Amino acid sequence: MSTTDQPAATPPTAPARSTRVPFVAALVASGVAVTALYVVFLALDQPDTAHGVLVGGASAVTLLVAARWRSTRRAARAGTAARVGAGLGDERDRGILSGALAFVGLAAFLSIAGGLVAIAAGADPAAVLGVIEWLLLLVLVVSFVTLDRRG
Repeated sequence: MSTTDQPAATPPTAPARSTRVPFVAALVASGVAVTALYVVFLALDQPDTAHGVLVGGASAVTLLVAARWRSTRRAARAGTAARVGAGLGDERDRGILSGALAFVGLAAFLSIAGGLVAIAAGADPAAVLGVIEWLLLLVLVVSFVTLDRRG
């Protein structure tokens, strides 16, 4: 009997549970942070802000759990963003995220310079910061999708 009669041994793969503990720790930490912020804003007599923190934090945690579930249960059908968001991305996924964040860094540098000029010209600083925030989010989404499509 030769050695070619038996299938080649494959290296052991990491169990699916290897990322479960950090994920559960992140969920617990985010729940504690949202609850603490909620209590702080209620103590400061800011109930609208407290409820906003509660709804926003719960929404973010729910989306994270949904992305994680989809990435682990249906990994072949999960998108790059879902895998990266759930912390299950491979080298290609992390490379796409790194490239998208590089574009965000460049856009941040340029938009902050433009924002300083706008504020010096008399624009409302709060409005300028709001525009910069949405601009950077748009750059992140567009660059991530573009890099993902180009592969």
